[in-house]
Amino acid sequence: MTKMPRKSSSPLSLLLKSLQKVSPVLALKSLMKR
Repeated sequence: MTKMPRKSSSPLSLLLKSLQKVSPVLALKSLMKR
């Protein structure tokens, strides 16, 4: 794979966005387990 070009959206920002989307899902899963 070639080096990823620097885009306006940094990998850190993408990680934060993914976390924001996943965190509520994890919370729902934990609630369903109870």
